[in-house]
Parts: sequence; C-alpha cells; structure tokens
Amino acid sequence: MPGCRHFAGSLKMADRKGKSREKTTSSRRSQGNGAVPDSQPAPMPVASSDGFVRGAIVRIKMINFFTYDACEFFPGCQLNVIIGPNGTGKSSIVCAMCLGLGGSTNLLGRAKEIGEYVKHGKETGYTELELHGGEDKDNVVIKRQIHRDNRSDWSLNGQHATLKKVQETVASFNIQINNLCQFLPQDRVADFAKMDKYQLLENTEKAVGSPQMYEDHCRLKDFRRDERQLSNKLEEHRTHLERLKERNARLEQDVERYRERERHLAKIQVLEKKKPWAQMVENQKKFNAAKGKKTECTQRLREEQKKNAPRQKQADRARERAAKIDQDIKGKQNHIRQTTGQCKERSENLAQLQEDIADVQELIKEKKQQENDRVKMLNQLKRHLGALQNELQEVIETAQDVAPRINEIGTELRTISTDMRKLQTEKDRIKEERREMDRDIRRCKDEIRHLEDVRNQRLNLLRQKHRHTYDAVQWLRANRDKFKKNIYDPIMLIMNVPNRNYARYLEHHISYNDMRAFVCEDQEDMNKFLNEVRDNQKLKVNAVKAPTKPVSEFVPQKPIQQLRERYDFQHYLKDLFEAPEPVMAYLCQMYHLHDVPIGTENTKQNIERVLRESGVRCVYTPGTQYRVSKSRYTGEISSTNSSVREANLLNLSVDAEQRAQIERELTEALTNRDAGQEQYKELDKKEAELRLRDNSLRQEKKELSAKRDTKSRLEQQIKTKESRIKQYENDAVDLEAAETEAKEKIVAINDKRLKLAKELKAYIKKVLDHHKEKVELSIQHLLATAEVSRLETEQREWSEAERRLKQEAHIAEQEAKTAKDRYKRSIDVVKETIGLEQREDTGELSPPQHWIDAFNQYPTDDLDEIEAMINDTRARADLCFQTDPGVIQEYEKRQRDIAKLNREVDQQGNHLEGQRQEIKVVRERWLTPLQELVDRINYNFSRFMSMLECVGEVDLHAENEEDYDKYGVRIRVKFRNASQLHELNPYHQSGGERSVSTILYLMALQELTRCPFRVVDEINQGMDPTNERRVFDLVVGSACRENTSQYFLITPKLLPDLNFKDNMTVHCVFNGHWMLPTDKWDLKKFRKIRKKFKYAQEDD
Repeated sequence: MPGCRHFAGSLKMADRKGKSREKTTSSRRSQGNGAVPDSQPAPMPVASSDGFVRGAIVRIKMINFFTYDACEFFPGCQLNVIIGPNGTGKSSIVCAMCLGLGGSTNLLGRAKEIGEYVKHGKETGYTELELHGGEDKDNVVIKRQIHRDNRSDWSLNGQHATLKKVQETVASFNIQINNLCQFLPQDRVADFAKMDKYQLLENTEKAVGSPQMYEDHCRLKDFRRDERQLSNKLEEHRTHLERLKERNARLEQDVERYRERERHLAKIQVLEKKKPWAQMVENQKKFNAAKGKKTECTQRLREEQKKNAPRQKQADRARERAAKIDQDIKGKQNHIRQTTGQCKERSENLAQLQEDIADVQELIKEKKQQENDRVKMLNQLKRHLGALQNELQEVIETAQDVAPRINEIGTELRTISTDMRKLQTEKDRIKEERREMDRDIRRCKDEIRHLEDVRNQRLNLLRQKHRHTYDAVQWLRANRDKFKKNIYDPIMLIMNVPNRNYARYLEHHISYNDMRAFVCEDQEDMNKFLNEVRDNQKLKVNAVKAPTKPVSEFVPQKPIQQLRERYDFQHYLKDLFEAPEPVMAYLCQMYHLHDVPIGTENTKQNIERVLRESGVRCVYTPGTQYRVSKSRYTGEISSTNSSVREANLLNLSVDAEQRAQIERELTEALTNRDAGQEQYKELDKKEAELRLRDNSLRQEKKELSAKRDTKSRLEQQIKTKESRIKQYENDAVDLEAAETEAKEKIVAINDKRLKLAKELKAYIKKVLDHHKEKVELSIQHLLATAEVSRLETEQREWSEAERRLKQEAHIAEQEAKTAKDRYKRSIDVVKETIGLEQREDTGELSPPQHWIDAFNQYPTDDLDEIEAMINDTRARADLCFQTDPGVIQEYEKRQRDIAKLNREVDQQGNHLEGQRQEIKVVRERWLTPLQELVDRINYNFSRFMSMLECVGEVDLHAENEEDYDKYGVRIRVKFRNASQLHELNPYHQSGGERSVSTILYLMALQELTRCPFRVVDEINQGMDPTNERRVFDLVVGSACRENTSQYFLITPKLLPDLNFKDNMTVHCVFNGHWMLPTDKWDLKKFRKIRKKFKYAQEDD
C-alpha cells in the first residue's frame, strides 16, 4: 500500500496449523487538508496536547481472544483504517472494543455466549482497553477476563470492579456502545439500514443531542399517552354523567308516587304496631278471669277429699286380708308343684328301666342274625375260591406263547422312538431358524418404519414452524381426488437428502418460502387449491407451478468432473437430494441447482483463484457460500461470502440405499421363512405316521401284557379269598353264653323297678293332701274378695265425684295457664314490636311515649276496628302505582354518583389542562433544539451527497404534531438524475447505495458529535469504485481535522491511489503460517533490509 513507512504494532492470530502469525503496519501520508467548512459551529470534543480527545482508545490488548493468541496495538488519535483480507481478524478488534467496554454480545450479531469469544482450545482469555483520561488526567485501563464457562471478571486500573461500575465509567466518557450511530459492527450494518425513521431519531438524539433532549422526547411520548388516556377517561365520565342525569329525570314521577305510597305504608305500620298492644290488654283481662275460676275449683276439691279419707282406710284393710290369703294359696301351690315333680321323676325312671329290658332282648336277636350271616358268607367265599382256582389253571395253559411277541414289539417301539427324536430335533432346529428369521423380519420392518417416520418428523416440524401450511397439507391429503394432476406436499417434506451433511447448503440456497411451497403440475389445479386454502380457509400458504421443461434439460455449463480435477469441486447441488421430477425441475429453474457446485477445504483455501477462473456465479465450500456479482456502474467483478448455518429442516433424511438394502434383507428373510415352513410341514407328516405305528404297537403290547399279567392277578385273588375264609371261620359267635348273660341283666333291672314303684306311691299321697288344703284356702279367699269388691264399688261412687271436681280444677288451671301464656306472649310481642316500659306511678307496663303519641292518632283500641283501618289504608296504598324499591335505590344511588362524577370531572378537567400546559413547555424545550439539530445534520448530509454528485436531505418528519412517538428522522436520497428523492429503505436503493447513505449520515453526525470515537466495520461493501473513492475522501477529510473524534474504519479492501493524510493511521492485518511471531521481531534487521531494498531500486 502506498505510504506505508513503519510498523506500528503487532497482531497475533492462529493460522490453520494452530500457530499465531499476524502483523499490522501503520501508514501515514501527508495530503491536503480537504476539511469541509462548518458554517454552523457544533459542540466538539477538545483534543489534548497529544491529539487524543477524552475517552479515545489509546491501546487495545487481546490475549486468547477470539482468533488471537496475543495482540497489542496502539490506534491513532484520529482516523484509523484497519485493512486486511477476509478472515484475518479485523472484526475481532471490533468485538474486543465492544465487549471490553461492557457491551453485550447481542450488539455484535455474532456468538451469543461470551465464553465463545475465548480462543479455541483455551479456557480463559482477556481484553484490555486503555482510554484517554483527558488533559492532565490519568488514562483509564479496563480489563475483562473471559472464561469458557461464560463468566467475566472486570478490573479498572488494576483494581477489581463490577460490570455496573465499568458501564458507569464508560458512560462518563459519553461512549454509547449500543448506539449504531456511534458503534456499527460488520454484522449490524444491515440493522442500521433497517432502522425506521423513529428508531433513527432516537439513536440520533442519543448520539449528538443533549441528554435532556432524549429525556424530553421520552417524557413527551409518556405525556401524550397519559393525555390520551386522561382525555378519553374525561370524555367517558362526561358522557356517563349526562346519561345518569337523563335517567334520573325520567324517574322523578315514579319516585313521588313511591313516597306517597310509603306514607300509607307508614300508617299501616303504626296500626300494625298497635294491634299487639290492644291484644295484650285484652289478654290481660282474660287471664285475671281464668285465675279467679281456678281458685274456686281448688277449694271445692279440698272439701270433697276430706270426707273420703275414712272410707279409704276400710277398703285398704279388706284388700290386705285378701292379699294374705292369696299368698297362702301360692305357698300350697309351690308344695304341690315340688311333690308332683318327684312323682314325675320316678315315673320317668320306671319307663327307662323298661326300655333297658327291651335293649337286652334286641341284642340277643342281633347276635343270632350275625351268626347266620357269617355262615352264609363263608359258604359264598368257598364257592368263589373254587372258581378262581379253575380259571388259574386255564391261564397257565394259554399264557406261555406271548413273551416273544412282546419282546419284538419292544424292539420296534425303541426304533420308532429314536426316529421321532431325530424328527423332533430337526423340527426344533427349523423352529429356531424361523424365530431367528422372524426377528430379522421384525428388525427390517422396524428399520423401514423408522425411515418412514422421517416424513412425520418433518411434518411435525412444519406444524411448529408454520401451522397454516401444516393445515393445508392435512386438507390436501384428504382431498387429492379433487384435482386433475399431482399437487405435491411442501418441498421441505418431499426432499430427501441422503447425506445429511449437505442439507445445510440446500436450506441456505433455497428460500424458506419455497421450502414450504406446494408444487402444482397444472395451473388450474393451483388456482383451485389456492382459492380453497387462501380464500375459504384464510390460510397463508405458498404454491408454485412446476415448469414444463423436463429435468433432463437442466444441465450444468461445465461437467463436474472438469471442476473436480481443477478446483476439487465434488457435486452440484442438484445431485445432493432426491425429489419428484416436477419439484426438481422447479428448483433447478428457480435456483440453478444444476450449476451450483460444492467444494472442499482445498477449494476454500484457493477460493480467489476459483472465483476468478472457474466462471461460476455461486459456489459452496465447507460452512461458506461465495457469490460473484458484476457492478452495474463499472462492470467490475466482486464477490461476497456468507456463513452457512446448520440445517434445521432437511437434516431428517431417508438413506435410499440403506432402505433398498433393508428391503432386500426383508424379502430374503420372508422367502427363507416360507421354505422352512414347508420343510416343517413335511416333518410333521412323517412324525404323524410314526406316531400312528407307535400307538398300534403299544395297543398290541398292552393286550399281550394283559394276558401275561392275568395269572398273577388270579393268584393274588386266590390268596385274598383264602385269607377271608380263615377270618370268617375264626369269627364264630357263642349264642348260649349270650342268652345266659341277658337273663341276668333283666332280673337286676326288675329289682330297681319295684323300688321306684313304692317311692312313687308315697309321693302321690302327699300331692293329694296338699290339694285338699288348697281348696279350703280358696274358699276363704273367695269370701275376702267379695268384701273387697263391695267396698270398691262404694269407693268408685264417691271417687267419681272427687274425679269430676279434680277435672274441673284441672281445666280451670289449664285455662289460667293458657291465658297467662297468651298474656306473656302478647307482652313479648309488644316488647319485640314497640318495647315496654314500667310506669313509676302505677308500676304497669306501658309503650314508650312516642308510640303512645302515635297510637293516640288512632284512638280506638278495638281489634276489629284497627284491622278495618289497616285494610282501608292498604287499599289506598295499593291504588298508588307500586314502584320497584330497587328503582328508588337506583335513583338515590345515581344521585350520589352524579354528585361524585361532577367532582371527578372538575378535577380531571383541571388535571388535563395542567398536563397540556406541561406538554407545551416540554415540547418547546425539545422541538426547537431538535429541529435546529436536524437542520445542521441535513446541511452536512446534503453537502456530502452533493460532493458525490448525488442529492440527499434529512428532515424531521411527523405524521401528527401531537403524536410524539411518530416523530422520526427521514433520510431521502437520489443517486440518478432520472429518479426522484426516495426515502432510504431496503426497497428503493441497492445495498451499495444504502452503504453510501449510511456512512454519509454517520459523517454528518461526526460533524456534531461529542462521542470520543466512532467505529464503522466494512461499510464499503457493495459500493461501486467511484462512490467508494469519494466516500473515502470524505471520511478522511472529516475525520482528520483537528479536535475531531477518533475514527475506526474497517474494510477488507481499498481502491488503489487513494488520498491519505499525515494524521491518519493505516493498520494492515496479515496472517498465515509464514508470518514471524512478534516476539522474534528484530527492528534493526528490518531497517537494514529496507535500506538494501531501497538502494536496489535506485540502482535499477
């Protein structure tokens, strides 16, 4: 690069072999000032004597950070141009600035976890940034130690500190890492262009406005939101208040009728209260009358009871004599019962002795029958024995010829058994083979089922990512018969990538909208399908029409073999997946999959030569896509690259070769199993034949063995018969001895019977004597009972008179009690209803005075008259329209609500007016300086655009002056004479035009900024050479003036013969395994080599 004169520092970066090799050089070159005059002075940072403004970065150190093993370099005080090829580590320096000053990883658009910024293979690393402290103040050193497990340790000037303390320190220098107007990393350049005018205004306020300006803007947005809410609430309250008043006005007549009815009801209430009092007075009179009658009846009863006392004593004595005689009769009855029991006991004993004689006689009869039965059985056994002996003799003569045949049958059965065991062994072998084949069949089916499940997994993934497309798939599968030709499921469901490693490239190359698109073979089918799912079902789905051109006509410009030999390309994208031909044809037509090759790491290392020589427009290497484009202005070729993320749609694929192999194994296993089944059936047939022969021989052997075994059976039966005959002969009975013994027992029993008969006769005589005495007592009892009966008859006569008097006294007492209870209850009712008081002069109970006054309005005490007055008054009340009490309550509640709402409306109106006055003050304080600020930005931006022979302007745009959240900074540009001014957005301008507009806007802010430094990473990507040169000149002129902020411009390439200034620093970043480590640099040797090189050029 022209102007490079000395090395300013060293950067170290790991190359492919794992060693650090990187250097930077700094270049300074004198050039004309080129500064743009600023006609409107802005508050600018003041540089110290060494040229650095307060907060500028004077040193950056990185150890084991991202791509670096070790690096420390010293930026210049103004413009720092950091240049180097892609991948050398330029953006790593930007990452160190951001993370080292307390910024979040989200600001970089790269790795999300802080631990991922530690160099691969290391557990910890750190960044160290030194910020200029200002005139006569020490610099501030901020160190961040980063650990692989996402921990960070902070220090300020060597002392431990917290992240909050670091962020406060950084903020004190007015460093805003999160403001894209000040710090624009490479991966956030697109985010700057995507900012809408509202976000751009806020970031501009933060970057170049006063702190009060952004705070006032936020307050105005809050005020406006509160004002809307308060105004809406006030209007609601006013409307509600009017409705309440109207509703109460309609109810006033009903309320008046209700109140008249209430007066009638109040009269009824007084009369209803007087009724218990009148009832109590009447009950008191009735109680006094009943009490007098009770006293009279009680006196008459006492006189009658006095007359009847002697008669009662005489009757009691007669009853006592009759009771004594009755007691004597009961004593005799007990004696009779005891003696009768003794008679019964002797009589029962006599009957038992008679039964004992019968038992002895029965025993003799049984022994005689037993002897007869023994003789009969003995004769029968002897006859059976003779028959068995004759049968045994016959068997002995016929059983001698069966033994040889039984032996022959045994030998043949053993042979059959051996053959059957062999057959069973063979069948078991076939069974085991069949079980093994069944396991293989199940395994193959499970593996095929697992491979088939890939589509279901993708379908489930589609349901999660885009439910509308999923619903459309379900509808299509149920309604395919409605279409003339095929409509294929979304491409992501039917594409099969056998090698999952290639899925990421297809996902990167094919848009997600096409991935979820349905492919139709017929245009009418597609229209019909979209009408159903989009119009009828309101589903947001995509559908495309397959081309009529067959897949075979999509051929690459160069055979892959040719590219493989020269550049190590392995495949075209078209060769990496399987899909139906219409789908494949559509993808080839849309994305040229037949002309996009995929290379290896070797291709990646030689990518510049590949892109320059191969002629392909798009290629893939491991993890990266490269695109070649041609400038519309100069025709020059440029390339861009982007990272290829891991696949998340097509990584679920079916290996077709594996499936075919499994299906072959399944077919072979099914064939072998069927063959084994046939062999098993044949063995079953042979086994059945052997089993039939075996059964026949065993039956024959059983019959022969039965003949042979009959002799043994007969001999055993003969022994048994002989043994039983001997036993019966030994069991003979002695009948004579038995008869003698029986006669002796009968004589002894008759002696006992005679004794019992004598005892029975004596007890019978006693029973007769007791009965005679009982009869005499019964006659006496009859006479005493007759006397008692006569006296009781007389007693009943005078007792009836006494009973009647008692009844009359009881009735009088009950009536008195009832009257008393009724009187007490009426007193309780009066107490509960109106209350009672005891008068001091008479001691009588009386209602409270206010009730006496109320009762006196209606002087009658007659209950019937009171009831008639109540009925009359109730009739009058019923004539009044009966208004619902709830309506009256609602009316009164609404009256209270109206009063409350009146107060609230007054308060809210006052509050709203105060709020609007405050908004007016803050708006004036915010809008006037903001408009001036935007005018100054517009002046600078328009001037910079005119230097590029383009037109641009910046204005403060508001759709509604009172909607402060709709204020925004609008950038409008025009790059061609034929066009008009258009607002800067991704739709009207190219990427290069947006980059030019972005950096010029940042330069316009630079003219006004108070921040210590600014970072722009690869902003010149996509610019045409003319604009890139002009923009670079503008950046140099703006950033190299005195008292300007420090500026970092990172770029992978620069045009030749650019203008440089003495006070700018160029850092060239190199890497590679040939680089010399910085700890081995020898500056003296470098200078000698440079002198030799200079002299050699002069000699030439």
